[in-house]
Amino acid sequence: MNLFSKSYKRIVLAVSVVALGACTTEVIPPVEQLEKAQKVAEPAKTIIKQVEQAKELHLYLCKNNKKVEVERQKIAPKEKITVHFQGSSYQLSPSVTKDGKKYTNIRWTWHEMRNGKAFLYNTTKKNLAENCVKQ
Repeated sequence: MNLFSKSYKRIVLAVSVVALGACTTEVIPPVEQLEKAQKVAEPAKTIIKQVEQAKELHLYLCKNNKKVEVERQKIAPKEKITVHFQGSSYQLSPSVTKDGKKYTNIRWTWHEMRNGKAFLYNTTKKNLAENCVKQ
């Protein structure tokens, strides 16, 4: 068995041509390379949806002509409110009560009674605004 005989030379030549052909990559002509590089990406399209106003703002007039603004989030799962009073604003979370709605955070408590009156007081139970009536 001689590897250098004529029949084996043809087989080795055919196998090596197939192996080299399988290992080469496709050659892209330079003109096509330039065309691919010069393609401009299209800008992203923005979709604008009109969203319904998700907040309500209520004004309360209190004793001594104090004004409290209560901003309610309509779409939140827990109804958080933002209370604006004398230049300060705090976001309050609902808490459990048996006589109306009560919202609290670390500084303030806003209590809306069932009779229509509301009170704003701080953590030391000092009334900031009392006998507030919704306008």
